[in-house]
Amino acid sequence: MVYAINSDVNNINYSVSGLRDIVASGHEAIADLFFKKPVPARSLSNCLKKVHLNPEVQSLKRDWQKFSSESGRNAESRRLTAEYDKQVKNHGQLVNIPYNKLFGSLGLNAGCSGLFMPGIAMIAAHLKQKKGVEDLFVCATRKALLAKIEEILANPADQRCSLIACSSNNDSLDWPIHKMAIAIEKKEGKLQIAVLDSMGSDSFSSSVIYDILKVCDAASCDPVVSLSMIRRESGGYGCGVFALQDAISFLQDKDFFQQINFNGAKSYRGHEVKSLSKLPLAFRIGTQSMQEIEECKRVEGEKAFDQPIPGRKKTLGEYLKRNVLDHGGKRQNHYITKKTLQYQQFITVALKELTTDELKNMINETLLT
Repeated sequence: MVYAINSDVNNINYSVSGLRDIVASGHEAIADLFFKKPVPARSLSNCLKKVHLNPEVQSLKRDWQKFSSESGRNAESRRLTAEYDKQVKNHGQLVNIPYNKLFGSLGLNAGCSGLFMPGIAMIAAHLKQKKGVEDLFVCATRKALLAKIEEILANPADQRCSLIACSSNNDSLDWPIHKMAIAIEKKEGKLQIAVLDSMGSDSFSSSVIYDILKVCDAASCDPVVSLSMIRRESGGYGCGVFALQDAISFLQDKDFFQQINFNGAKSYRGHEVKSLSKLPLAFRIGTQSMQEIEECKRVEGEKAFDQPIPGRKKTLGEYLKRNVLDHGGKRQNHYITKKTLQYQQFITVALKELTTDELKNMINETLLT
């Protein structure tokens, strides 16, 4: 039914024919209120594209080399954090979970900032669309992680997904210290789980593994679990970016579990957790230490560095050529440096360009709470 108002504002006609009376009587403003189409909400795809193509985001892709020094990197982190604090005031509390910041100071190093779980979820939504992958989830809390594992165990169908989890098992904390990707594949009833910790140890991931196995025991499942012992993060920052890159690389590589090697094992809850000693080269792109990169080249062979990485256009050698910089006599692969700052810039632009509802949609695309 359409409301139509004639020249006598006290006499309201409920008829389509009354539309002509509105314009004829000079009630264009009233007609506009009734018939003006609402502005449609931008789709998630359009929102992501708008932010990605913003000049501020694109310029950081070109000018990031100056952040290879610690002073330059920290100065940029402070600038981005200040911009974030300014823009986020326009949106109130974005998400109703304990970790309600997108990124900020981690309190570990002066000027060092990193992505919080909702910020990781925002970038995960961007990478899902850009890379054309599905089944990528960011677990804001340990409770959310274990609930997802239980869901996988209860479903008999073959499944494949990437989960990004944090080291903290205290859901009341304001921020997680360390983040990691967890690669999961369930095929013909056999469950394989690889914890891809960029630190190359169980210092942060041991409680994650313990809780996953506890859930598996309750479901009478005996999974094959492995933990990466390859240290790729040595600069003291970037674990959230490593987790994002690892999660995407796993989803792009259907043969991941056929390409990894093990060297030794450790017992957790009576389960053997294998020590993962070899990863596909896509997982080595961000390795920060040149010593680790040279060791990888020795094991894999120089020719491997010249082969295109599956799912990507460039070789590992080309990635290193673009991202290894020398500052003060110290050479380091700054791929993770670049991505850390790019993703933070992406978030500040999103806060500036998108509505609060659009931001929530972007975050909730991958976030599990």
